[in-house]
Amino acid sequence: MRLVLILLLAGTAATAETPGEALFLRGEGAQAIIGGGAVRLPASRFACAGCHGADGDGRAEGGTAFPPIHWSALTQRPTPYDAEAVLRVLRDGRAPDGRMLNAAMPRYDAQPEVMDSLIAYLQGLEAARDAILPDRIQVLRSGNDALDQGFAAAAERFNASGGAYGRQMVLTETGPGVPLSRLADEAAPAITEACLNASMNALKQAGASQFALLGGSPADIAYRAEATGLTLAKTAPSILALEPPGNVAAGQHFYGCIDILGPAAADLVTQGAQLTIALPDRAAFDWARAGGHDWQAMRGFTLGGLLGQAARDAGRRTTQDRLIEAARSLHVAVETVSLP
Repeated sequence: MRLVLILLLAGTAATAETPGEALFLRGEGAQAIIGGGAVRLPASRFACAGCHGADGDGRAEGGTAFPPIHWSALTQRPTPYDAEAVLRVLRDGRAPDGRMLNAAMPRYDAQPEVMDSLIAYLQGLEAARDAILPDRIQVLRSGNDALDQGFAAAAERFNASGGAYGRQMVLTETGPGVPLSRLADEAAPAITEACLNASMNALKQAGASQFALLGGSPADIAYRAEATGLTLAKTAPSILALEPPGNVAAGQHFYGCIDILGPAAADLVTQGAQLTIALPDRAAFDWARAGGHDWQAMRGFTLGGLLGQAARDAGRRTTQDRLIEAARSLHVAVETVSLP
């Protein structure tokens, strides 16, 4: 059993999102220029999705109408945009017809490769909006074979149980689809939060009064420690791992989420460490253990379960954006397992 679990937890890194997607969704990788160039701020405060919606379909807020910015909306305007025009309006605020956009629209400064990636992301937005059809929800493969395999297994289970509102989940190579890589990124904060809480509770239940921190920021952990009745120390045999451990000293006991401890589990146990690993989905763990799949496949299975539940919760007339938001908002139930 222990050998199977150690092998199960070995895995590889997840496929990262593109720079353009990160800029669009969260404003990462650029500076926002406001006040005619007088002020520069991180663009994280002015992400495209914050005003125009994560689906790029535009919206109204506080009496202000933010226009759609998916590719057909841009290219079918009376004076259409092309890639060069989009880059110009983002950099200088000048539309293709010569108008200067309202000063409330920030200008952006980013490396050329980031802006080119943003153009590619905008061009793919509209196709993604057509991912939810009357009879199916299409999900684009991530390119990570293990992640895709786990998701496909969860989708098969979802479909066998009747799906949601007559829709089945279908994993597809190309065409319109909910990007599995985006779903993984959107769900990651909730999974990390749940794993962190479970790890802290496991520390307390093990009788620890102090613990050390590997990675992360002590300021972000201190309030959690106080609320749990624990003390954060510079050194302690019990260690909360927010990054993969390196060399291990005798008697160390690491606590953390499977995406941190899983890939290094076999080496850590061989070096004499004890591990308490938080699993965000027991059904995913049982499926992976039965088939000898790694933690990445387990993560894909978890995402399939989240998306399936979100499809039921989001309602019959859902959209991709609502579906991913529903998945991100779901409660993540976490269990812990100990090694060796």
